[in-house]
Amino acid sequence: MKSATLFSLALLGAVVSASASTIHWFCDPQSWNVDAAYAEMDAAYRFELGVFSAGFTPTAENRAEWAAHWHPAQRLVYHPGNRWFTGALTVRNNDAPFLANTPAWIWGFAGDPAEGEWILFRRANWRWPRANPLHPVPLRWNAAQADQIIAGSLRENDSLLMRSERVSGYSPPRTTWAQFLAEEGVAPGDEALIRFATGSVRPHIDVARGDDGQWEVSVPRRADRFAPLVLEVSDNLRDWRPAGEAHFEIVGQTPGGLVLRRPANGERGEAPRLFFRLAVSAP
Repeated sequence: MKSATLFSLALLGAVVSASASTIHWFCDPQSWNVDAAYAEMDAAYRFELGVFSAGFTPTAENRAEWAAHWHPAQRLVYHPGNRWFTGALTVRNNDAPFLANTPAWIWGFAGDPAEGEWILFRRANWRWPRANPLHPVPLRWNAAQADQIIAGSLRENDSLLMRSERVSGYSPPRTTWAQFLAEEGVAPGDEALIRFATGSVRPHIDVARGDDGQWEVSVPRRADRFAPLVLEVSDNLRDWRPAGEAHFEIVGQTPGGLVLRRPANGERGEAPRLFFRLAVSAP
């Protein structure tokens, strides 16, 4: 009796597994894929398969909002040796925002929020599948078959497949701490954390005094990477505390940094001489 029960459970498991939909998404190997300057794409490129928020349609005019509405299901690293990306995603549920029949997109990107390269495309019939259809059919989404290109270009000539376009001042899709460690092949630590948050092992912090006597501090950050940045203050280099409104106010924010302003003589009885440092917390 025990063996019969085990056989039934194994059979049920096989049926459940077979009922899921699988999306094979890729570009053909050894295709010619380049950036805006026609240099070949390298391993810095990432490609994501995903959907945008319900009711949001990406256009060239609203690209500043893309990242906020983007929901990736899978990320791939581009392989410059084979000149391709290829992945397989098993769809196991249709939880929001991955509702059945939602338009699916492929977003390729490289660089950072200050200067980057993007390509965004889909085919009209690329729609998110049901997780458990009665007759599941493997889906094959080939970049060469895309017919809706919002950023970059496809099939610009007979030999070229993908060409990304240059973008400035726009945040690409977010990169998590775990993705950063895996893709960069680095161990977690203070140095990796600083590079993750700011884009550099030794971030450059600009300090300048304006004509009005106020100090401005420009702090670099990667807006596409979630890592809490805290500007800390001390009057003795031993005891540090978070800098608050009494020390600085944020007067500018860009995808690549923050600009903070401090009155020349401090506020609320603050000591005239203070030390500042940038602290990064693990996400």
